[in-house]
Amino acid sequence: MDYRHLRFRAEVDWIELEISTIARTNFPAVQRALKSALSMPEERNPFVEARDAGSGGAASIFRFRLHAPKAWTSVASTLTQLDQKFPFANAAKVTAIEVAFDAYSKTESAARLAEQAARFYKFCTLIVADDRNSRIYRDFAGSGASIPFHRTALERRLSDGWQIGIGDRSANRYQHIYVKTTDENGTALPQEDHRARIEITLRGEAVPYRNIDEWAKADFAKDLSMSAKFRMMKPNLDRLRTLMLNDNAFQVGERKQRWRIAKDGKSYSGDRQFRPSTKADTVLNAKARDAFRELSRRWRQ
Repeated sequence: MDYRHLRFRAEVDWIELEISTIARTNFPAVQRALKSALSMPEERNPFVEARDAGSGGAASIFRFRLHAPKAWTSVASTLTQLDQKFPFANAAKVTAIEVAFDAYSKTESAARLAEQAARFYKFCTLIVADDRNSRIYRDFAGSGASIPFHRTALERRLSDGWQIGIGDRSANRYQHIYVKTTDENGTALPQEDHRARIEITLRGEAVPYRNIDEWAKADFAKDLSMSAKFRMMKPNLDRLRTLMLNDNAFQVGERKQRWRIAKDGKSYSGDRQFRPSTKADTVLNAKARDAFRELSRRWRQ
């Protein structure tokens, strides 16, 4: 596969943190302090959730998200400012994180981005849920539908703003694949910033680091739960199999348990294997590895 028309980048889309304060306080006070720490414009307010609010509304445990943090130092600075305003009872903790791998079209081709988003789904080796919990949807209730059988149909949907969801949004692991054309506030992005994106959200036990201090040295390339790897079709397949694999939109990259007849001809073995008609996409994997290494470098600055 030729990826010369694309450039790749990995980034932290958002990180969710939880703080516990010594004294109980109200939700608006924490929201105002967070807004000040983030230097947000007057018309916007950060999302803050009080986890243990009493009848009067006061709480001591709060969760909030920081969108697109450039480095851990910016996260740490925000926590320091909140700690000075509302002294923490114990160390803050990361409760969730969303990491993204993006492909930008050098020619700003919408068709190329839809094609790459479809490839992200079809050939990704890390899939958090089976086919029964994968769907395509729009951003309104009741829009969910089965992923189209044909590759071109899936690409048309992705180009029209449909998105692929894998797993449950509230589960410890969730994946999201789409063509990104707006920011987190719904504001349209410039054409050159449009990109095909595959995201993974990690919560609870899936969060890779337990200690808040470990996040300062996070290695996004080494930790496979936050990285990405892909397969591709083998080049020497027969014509029929090539047509079948090339035209469908099925997920073929995951390593699954595949049952084979054993040497005795009677029993079956069920080793986890990749689909025999695919091989590692060494070019895309190298680009992903470089992108996540660069993300680690920026994160540790």
